[in-house]
Amino acid sequence: AALGPVPAEAAIRRLEGFRTLVAESPIATASVLNPLAYLHAMSGDFARAETLLAEAGAILDELAGLGAGISHLEAFVRLLACQPERAEALLREDVELLSAMVEGSALATTKALLARAVLAQGRPDEAAELAAEAGRLTAPQDVLTQGLWRGVRARALAHAGRHGEGLALAHEAVAALETTDLLSHRGDAMLDLAAVLSARGQREESEQAVRSAVALYERKGN
Repeated sequence: AALGPVPAEAAIRRLEGFRTLVAESPIATASVLNPLAYLHAMSGDFARAETLLAEAGAILDELAGLGAGISHLEAFVRLLACQPERAEALLREDVELLSAMVEGSALATTKALLARAVLAQGRPDEAAELAAEAGRLTAPQDVLTQGLWRGVRARALAHAGRHGEGLALAHEAVAALETTDLLSHRGDAMLDLAAVLSARGQREESEQAVRSAVALYERKGN
């Protein structure tokens, strides 16, 4: 509901129904509240998203860590809310936890998201290294993370003047995601491509990529 093609408003209604169905289970309730918060953030209701994240966090704290690794959705909320520093803080906690476990897939996604949060705070060199680390950990079939780390590293390389390498990675990110129904993340990949094209001075192509991104976000209601 949160990541797929169901429009945000319809997905919110669906998850409210799920929330009622699983009300007797705290862990299941928390598992509904986090994607629900992400959907409300997509709709621009950050106050509601904050309330839901707090409720989910309280449940998971009471369960003494059974929800470890669930903060990817909260990170997406923080990034949408222009709070990359808050996303970075929680993702760094996850990296520390997951690095002590055999959790390659979750750790790869966490590092890719951390790279995004770091880049949003104006630290492209650090973001590029984190993205490269995520790339080394990402399984070939994990298309979401394949798109995430490539898009961040593409932007960081373009910032460093390595436009050709950045453009190649940006196109790879778009290609990794374009056959999926991950509409928001496809939009993100298009915006990464737009940023690289802009850095290369390809204004018309950059604007076209932005229009493609907007169309994908509108389909999702994001």
